Amino acid sequence: MKTNTPSYTAKKVAISRAEHQIFDNPIVFEDSLAIDILSDKSDIYKKRRMNRAGFSRYIRAFVAARSRYVEDKLAISFKQGVRQYVILGAGLDTFAYRNPYPDLKVFEVDYPSTQKWKKEKLLKAEITVPDSLTYTPIDFENQGLPEQLQKSGFNPNEPVFFSWLGVTMYLTPEIIMETMQFIFQSTAENQIIFDYVIPYSSKSFVHQLAFRMVNHRLRNLGEPWKCFFEPEILINNLKNIGFTEIEDIGPDDINKKYFNNRFDRLKVGGFGRLMNVKY
Repeated sequence: MKTNTPSYTAKKVAISRAEHQIFDNPIVFEDSLAIDILSDKSDIYKKRRMNRAGFSRYIRAFVAARSRYVEDKLAISFKQGVRQYVILGAGLDTFAYRNPYPDLKVFEVDYPSTQKWKKEKLLKAEITVPDSLTYTPIDFENQGLPEQLQKSGFNPNEPVFFSWLGVTMYLTPEIIMETMQFIFQSTAENQIIFDYVIPYSSKSFVHQLAFRMVNHRLRNLGEPWKCFFEPEILINNLKNIGFTEIEDIGPDDINKKYFNNRFDRLKVGGFGRLMNVKY
């Protein structure tokens, strides 16, 4: 993440969400604001010819699936009484602006420069910022999450649903586990869903080459992938913190759940995984 500039990957993720609304049928994750928030639509339509590219489709499928999974689980948690939702690394996520739960407080946590850029996008798109939303600026590597959240009116003594999508691979394992420790120590009703990347060395030569090319580009943009987890090791780390309900969801499970029997053959690839963790 370069200082005083919005996140490059936040923009790319937003484009993937918008592309999913346009190119794919059936839609796995419906986002009524995904296109509107991208005030410059040329980023979507100039890639129309690249729509069929395998890597681009894998990324788009994973972005759609993880967002759908999070919002489905959030709906269940809300029915169970959770009234705080924290989006770590919110980027251009649009949930807070189409929030169907009037008494659900949403905290968007992200770099100040990315939040400033997002507010400009919202203003240009004439998307209203609801009273239920609070922006929580943070530099994940230099500021503590508990302190920043409490400054924003977050109540650590009440149950919270956390989502952390597209972020852990850019941080160190130490920061990730510190965040998990904070979530565990707050209340027993807390839940977090996050995604992570497995080591590329476990994949074929072709996949390793593709990964190196992508990460080289990200490194030049100041946002290289830093953190990779073997599923078994990550699960053990979470158990050592104290979590007992841990669901690890791999590509085969994701494809079976969301992309089975599709005529367009949209599916996720092999690097990204989802983790659903409770007390």
